[in-house]
Amino acid sequence: LMRMHGGFSHEQKPSTLWLQGQSLVMLSLVLDEHREDASCLSCHFNPMERQKLLRAKDLLLADLTQAPGVAELARESGLSVLKIKRGFRVLFNNSVYGLFQAERMQEARRRLANGNTSVMTVAADLGYANASHFSAAFQKQFGVTPSTFKRGM
Repeated sequence: LMRMHGGFSHEQKPSTLWLQGQSLVMLSLVLDEHREDASCLSCHFNPMERQKLLRAKDLLLADLTQAPGVAELARESGLSVLKIKRGFRVLFNNSVYGLFQAERMQEARRRLANGNTSVMTVAADLGYANASHFSAAFQKQFGVTPSTFKRGM
């Protein structure tokens, strides 16, 4: 592999080129294996940590009108702030606030689809003091405004 750093030369024998090619294949396999191991960060959580992260998620989603801070989630679940942040990204494929916001918007969509509730009421019920902020968040999540979504139901 060291000779390959300088590139291939015309003087190399075909068997040498074949060996270098096989070395590259082996190196590729090792790197792929390492990448898969590194991406399995959830494997690094012991069962107790996983339970604590699930508890933190439950605490986060208990009240969709206001997200608790990461420090509060850490304190209540018995994990560090860093473990909460990393754990949410790995286990739930989202940041703490990203997960909160996604669930909040799903609830807004359910409420708008299931009744005669106005957009203003849904926004207020989910903790938005400003309906335009709610509308912008809804449109970012679903690609349509809440009013357009409601009319289409």
